[in-house]
Amino acid sequence: MSTVWIADLHSDKKRRVTYGDPSVWNKKPLQLLRQIIKDTKPKRLVLLGDVFDTAAPDSLSFASFVVEIIDVEEVWILEGNHDRPKMEKDYAFQKLNDLPNVNIAQKNTFNKLFEGCYGIGWCDTQELFEERVREALRTMKPNDKLCLHCNWDDWGNEMDNALTPELHKEVKKTGITILAGHEHAYHQEENFIHLGAIMPMTIAELGDKYYYHNNDLVKIDHKVGTTEDCDVLLLRDEPNEIIEGKTYYIKTGKEVSIEDVQMEAKDLKVDILSDFVKAAEVAGFNPELLKEFIYDKED
Repeated sequence: MSTVWIADLHSDKKRRVTYGDPSVWNKKPLQLLRQIIKDTKPKRLVLLGDVFDTAAPDSLSFASFVVEIIDVEEVWILEGNHDRPKMEKDYAFQKLNDLPNVNIAQKNTFNKLFEGCYGIGWCDTQELFEERVREALRTMKPNDKLCLHCNWDDWGNEMDNALTPELHKEVKKTGITILAGHEHAYHQEENFIHLGAIMPMTIAELGDKYYYHNNDLVKIDHKVGTTEDCDVLLLRDEPNEIIEGKTYYIKTGKEVSIEDVQMEAKDLKVDILSDFVKAAEVAGFNPELLKEFIYDKED
């Protein structure tokens, strides 16, 4: 059965541009998804997380995505970190799960997607992620595929999901192949393919992106780059001329002043205190007493 694996879409993300029509950039993820499906005619589609940029996209964004996948016989979607809700209300993946052709590899779980292919939804902690990966390694056979939404190499905090060097060594011993999303740059090592996002989302993510069709990597013609044959140009400096019909995002450097740092520190302090006060009030502390002891007089 023809199968296609595609990484991060962030299909409802609204991007700012410097010149031109922002919709050219904003519409690209679903246009590229449509083109890949047209080119490969898959019976089965696997999306490796971060289908949306938020857990509750607007109705138009949700419907536009559903239109693109509705005719694929079997769709598997991993929950990515952007797909996870802070509250269950208006949770897009609940609605996706109601579609007859869609199956969700939910958070914190190791799932058999179909014969020879397994997946793990986004895990709440790195420790839980490692437990689920090791569960997969005990279950799977050589040449099976494991679908993940994870960093490669390292993790920044306990709520990241990362295929650490130690885990990677264990993967190589089993002979399985990992196909992953999450980080938006393409990266490949032995038994591990990180596809990157479906297209560059920022200047830092410029470069080739791929999807995986059956057992082959296929380069995506996303036309987001720095050359004139692209229809979205991501640049660090103003070009000599603006070409009509092109969409530009130009990121210029900004000197950071001591005032910027001080303001950021003050904002952070206020945010932390605000969260603490809310938690303390829920626990039953007197709000007025909290203000007297916590806040500085000038605040």
